[in-house]
Amino acid sequence: MSPDPSPTRRLGALIVTLALAVAACTPPAATDTMQADPVLADPTPVDPTPVDPPDAPEPDLAPRPDPVPDPSSPDDCDPTTRAAIGSTVSTQLDAFASEDFEAAYAMTSPYFRLVFATDDFESMIRTDYPELVGNGGHRFDECRVRSRRAFLLVGVRSGAREVVLRYDLSEEADGWRIDGAGWLSGVTLPADPLI
Repeated sequence: MSPDPSPTRRLGALIVTLALAVAACTPPAATDTMQADPVLADPTPVDPTPVDPPDAPEPDLAPRPDPVPDPSSPDDCDPTTRAAIGSTVSTQLDAFASEDFEAAYAMTSPYFRLVFATDDFESMIRTDYPELVGNGGHRFDECRVRSRRAFLLVGVRSGAREVVLRYDLSEEADGWRIDGAGWLSGVTLPADPLI
């Protein structure tokens, strides 16, 4: 039987064993080509941005308006709603007639304001809707509503002719506000539209 190794030899053997175990568990150093053991390291960088679960609702910057009423099957505006919608559109058109773009912008909805800032509003109107600037008056025709969304057909006098627009509006806490308007080319209003 051989003599028991000295405590120093036992300690040395233990250190060597531990060094080999640590070396076996340590992944190799990364190189320029990112060659790493796929089991020990994933070379794909990790994005620290938290990811919402797929069913989490997206945050809204402003409330989205309800869907636009279907022109083929909307409800007629009742007299109170028609008067309120007409008042909003008249206020804006009268402001355009006197070139008061600040008052005209005040009639727009929060949804509209996400798209056009105050500074861009006058430029957009002068470029895309020049007939509204200095207009000679307006009249209303068809008004349709569903829930808190509505549209109103409007004839606007521009010089010797009348142009027709469809105004889309949403009901907000401070009344009906304009989401936008679009030309209806080739459309004429009846001689005596409803006012």
